[in-house]
Amino acid sequence: MALRGEPGRLVGGRYRLVEPLGSGGFGQVWRAVDESLRVEVAVKEVWLPPAASAREQADRLARAEREGRNAAALRDNRNIVTVHDILIEDDMPWLVMQLVRGMSLLQRIDEDGPLPVAEAVGVALAVLDALGAAHAAGIVHRDVKPGNVLLADDGGILLTDFGIATHEADTRLTVSGSVIGSLEYMAPEQLNGDANGSAGDLYSLGVTLYHTVEGVSPFRRATAAATMAAVILETAPPLRRAGVLGPLVTALMDKDPARRPTVAQAQAMTMSKVPPPRAPRGPRTGFLAAGAAVVCAGLIAGAILLSRGGDVDKSGKSITPPTTATSGAQGTPNPTAFAPVVMDDASTDPVPLTAAAMLPPTYVNQLGSVYVLTSSSVHGCEAQGMSPPIQSALNVGGCNSTLFANYIGPGAGGTNTPIMVSLEIFVFENATDAQRTADALKTITHNSKYASLGMRCPESGTGTNICRDGWRNTFDTYVAAQHRYVLAATALYADGTTPVDNWTNTATGYPVNNCGPKYYISTRT
Repeated sequence: MALRGEPGRLVGGRYRLVEPLGSGGFGQVWRAVDESLRVEVAVKEVWLPPAASAREQADRLARAEREGRNAAALRDNRNIVTVHDILIEDDMPWLVMQLVRGMSLLQRIDEDGPLPVAEAVGVALAVLDALGAAHAAGIVHRDVKPGNVLLADDGGILLTDFGIATHEADTRLTVSGSVIGSLEYMAPEQLNGDANGSAGDLYSLGVTLYHTVEGVSPFRRATAAATMAAVILETAPPLRRAGVLGPLVTALMDKDPARRPTVAQAQAMTMSKVPPPRAPRGPRTGFLAAGAAVVCAGLIAGAILLSRGGDVDKSGKSITPPTTATSGAQGTPNPTAFAPVVMDDASTDPVPLTAAAMLPPTYVNQLGSVYVLTSSSVHGCEAQGMSPPIQSALNVGGCNSTLFANYIGPGAGGTNTPIMVSLEIFVFENATDAQRTADALKTITHNSKYASLGMRCPESGTGTNICRDGWRNTFDTYVAAQHRYVLAATALYADGTTPVDNWTNTATGYPVNNCGPKYYISTRT
């Protein structure tokens, strides 16, 4: 075999290896520097088993290169590690990939034990989104396991290693007879020599989720033969910690691939079983990731902001925003009677997605502060700084467009520490999809360490300074469904010196309960 990588080696005349990040039966991953762009990347050297002939070695290199390009074709999916480049050097494939700072799901389980169900739901949604994109492109992963699910420091959940190497190494034995690799996560049909289709990926996801919520791999045994027998013949021990994920995990782990759910069916099962949000246990304060700069005009995707959803303040007390408008001008009322039920479905909803229809020019929160609408725009369902689990939940729910708005109001006691409220009105096909997505967003923002719905910052005028400087302090999110819409409001301070939760919480409660469909109805009845 050709000489393997070492620190300082220049691969492809461009990528300087710095230090190894990890290795396995398939190869080794390095932290490296792209000396052309002067950015850090991950470089994986793929170790190929010895070939019987030069032709066979050439075929294996070609296959590795082709599969690397398949992974690169999925680079636009935020739940898949991006492949930037692939090259052959010294008869070995080298893949240049996105450098993800964080840990694998396996490392997280090993260090902290089973994940809470709410976090496991986020893992399920992210991996299903990745597999859906891959399968739609005709690509089967073949090696879904906790070690190939990355939990990034910025809250992202990414699937990596898209079948780059052959799978013979997974079943190799050490001298003691223990198993190397992912044999315990393989589908029974794989071990029986049948075609390895997309259903095998879903089975592997089921075993991965079992490991995630229970803290143990259900089919791991002392030897390869025993592990293979367990995968093919045995049923996993009963789930004890899976909660609402139990039916999904059980369905994915069906021994018969024909009875397993598809990606779309699994996504629907996950969304329909999302648990209701629970109150946070104590104070939480928003913060930036170390070394990350956040500028709304060009927000760095890796910035981390801690947020919470739902209708509680940081002490766990319930917030009850006013339900009647107390603001100033409310637009020109239309005396025509309006039946709100028509807003439950896209086929009957007549409401235009505009500021005039959905947004009051001003509103007054329960503490008497006046908030003024300063900007609004309609876009898709992505926002600056939006966390990948949030984006996945919106995608799975079927969000098709969003009305973004920004309100500006005074801070604590009317001082010169203004608060900016970012309001997002997400649009869905029907009220059922909206409610399920709202429940998912509440769960994610309550229970995920890093979760942000992001915002659309004004390009100029009032509020641009808050977008630039305001991500330093308390950061509260309030989420609610109205008909086929989900409203989410986020409040943040312009400086980092006065964390008064009562002011940011009350700033977000009112618009979520009174803007959107409710405002439209109030102007027509």
